This record gives sequence, structure tokens and C-alpha cells, in this order.
Amino acid sequence: MAIRIKGDIFDGETLRNDHQLVIDGDKIAQIASDGNVTIDYTNTIDYTDKWIVPGFIDCQVNGGGGVLLNDETSETGLKAMVEAHSAFGTVAMLPTLISDTLEKAQQAMQVINESDLPEVVGIHLEGPFLNKNKKGVHDDQFFSVIDQAALQQLSCAFGKHKLITLAPEKQPKGTIKQLIDNGWQVFAGHTDASIEACQQAIDEGLRGFTHLYNAMSPLMGRAPNAVGAALLADQCYCGVIADGFHVHPECIKLAIKAKPRGKVFLVTDSMSTVGSSNKSFMLNDKKIQAKGGKLETEEGVLAGADLDMHTAVKNMAKWLDGDWQEAVRMASAYPAKCLGLDDKLGYLKAGFNASFVVINKDFTIDSVWINGKKK
Repeated sequence: MAIRIKGDIFDGETLRNDHQLVIDGDKIAQIASDGNVTIDYTNTIDYTDKWIVPGFIDCQVNGGGGVLLNDETSETGLKAMVEAHSAFGTVAMLPTLISDTLEKAQQAMQVINESDLPEVVGIHLEGPFLNKNKKGVHDDQFFSVIDQAALQQLSCAFGKHKLITLAPEKQPKGTIKQLIDNGWQVFAGHTDASIEACQQAIDEGLRGFTHLYNAMSPLMGRAPNAVGAALLADQCYCGVIADGFHVHPECIKLAIKAKPRGKVFLVTDSMSTVGSSNKSFMLNDKKIQAKGGKLETEEGVLAGADLDMHTAVKNMAKWLDGDWQEAVRMASAYPAKCLGLDDKLGYLKAGFNASFVVINKDFTIDSVWINGKKK
């Protein structure tokens, strides 16, 4: 039976004060002002003086809840990651496999494709088709070029969303188009590409750039490189890690000004430490430690992020001079549009999934709802 929820509703476009959101099953049935609800309901939940906002979508979740996808490539691992991140408002995610063998990639694809968890909407393969000059914490022993055998392995049946990060300058011409023809969205990342190589990739259908500014050839006066290509390509999306360590806030603001509205969205690049009391772990043979919110190796190399999406949104709202609505869009509407989920997620509208976050006016989380159920 339907449930009426009262509160200040930010639907992804407009803040509607003192409105009612009616849930019927796992969908939103109606949003109406007080006295204009036309659907029968059996229960009312009062979130007066709280904001109800679209649930967050994270395209880059390496781990959480003490688990890395690379180490626990199973439904059990996915459940731990989902539980950790849903507490911070993430209602949909792409579990992300850091560079590994193609056999491990196929295993991850199978587990994710067969998962019944509603939060798991697809997979992100970050590698292994990367450039060792920009490897970051990835293990370059796994790096390779996409050949016909790899394309065959990546073309297996898969019913969810597929995102792959690669270094375009390392791939044969036409590879990106072939991946797209096989249902992949392709992002450039861990790349030392020139702007010419990026433009060729964009011509083939490159969708975006993974963790803009990080592990990619920088913008310089005589060489625009990957960062310049990302900022100039209006059609391309850019994910950014808003933890205050990976990118200076002013550089994120620069990207937002340079790109068409909606093309810059938030990702966490989270590791196993999110939602876990254990703040260190091993990645291959490297010990990773969280120090003051920053994840790094013993040599001081950044190694993913100890970041949840709620914190990313709070940081972004601060850096945007208090524009929390745009920060929320960067975590909901914009990634939904990028992934093609904007017909059911990213907004609060009739017919959309009843997946939302209830936020107190001090921007702490009150509760999280996913597909009509309170977590």
C-alpha cells in the first residue's frame, strides 16, 4: 500500500517546500503540495524541516565495508560494498575492478550480472588497458593492449551497464568503436595521450574521462593533452574525486565552468576502508593506509580514496559557495544521465524509483530509501 512522506522535496530540478511524496511499492506515485495528494495511502512519515533529495549514483566503487572487489569477487563482496555505501546515500553503483587479469574481469562481470542487489547497476573495469607512465597505484604487470582475443572476452552477454577506462593512445585504431558496438561506455584514464589521440578517441565515441586531472597528461601551454581534451569536448563527461586530496577545489570549479552544465559529476574512487573500522589493507603487494582521510602507499602515492558520496556532496556544496542543490545533482542527475539511467534515477518524479536520501538541515543524513524501502 502507498506511503505518504512529508518534507522539503528537491526533485533534482526544483526545491518544493512542504510537499508530499507518495510511494507505491518501489516507485514514486505522486509528488504534490499539501492538500493535493490524490492517491490513497495507509501511512504517513513526517520529515518536515528535512530535505528529501534524489539518491546518489557512484560510477567508481572499488570497495567498501572492508572489501575490495578484486579480492572478494562474489555476491558476498558486493553485499558488503552495497551496505557500506548505502549508509552514505548511494542508491546505485558500478562496482569497479582495478587492473587485473581478463579472467578476473570475466568473473567480476558474471557475478555482477547475476547479482540481485538493486544497487548494483553495472560494472566499471578500470584497466588493465592503461599506460604505465600514468599507472598510479595500478599494477602494470596486468597491463595489455585490447586485441581481438580481449574483445572477444569482453563481448560476453551482460544485461547491465558496462563502463571501461582505458588509455586510448595504447589501443589500435577502431578499438573504442568496437567496444561501444559491444555495449560498453568508454572513458579515458590512466593515460598519457596527446590531444590528437584524445580527439581520435572522441571521434570513435569516447564517452568521458575517469577522475579528471588524476593519472592523465596535464594541460600545458603548448600541449593541451588529455586534460585539455576533456575540458574542450562538450560531449564528454568527467568524473571528479571531491575529497580535497586528489584535485584542488578550484580545478574542479574550473572544469564546471569550462564544461556544459551536467557534464562533471562526482565519483568516490572508494576503497575497502569506507564504512569499515579497518583503515589499512593490501593491494597486490602494496600496503595502503588511510591517514587523515587520504589513502596512500608507504611511498606516498595516492591509492584510491577513503571517501563516501555524502562527504563528496558536502565538500562540493562548500566549494560551490553553498549551492548544495548543484552538488546533489553532481551525485545524482548527472551520473544518471551519463549512464542512461535518467528515466528512473537521478530525479524524484512520478514513475521513478523511490530511491532517495533524507538530509537534515545541518547536512547530516537522517535516512536512506532504496526502491521504496528504508535501509
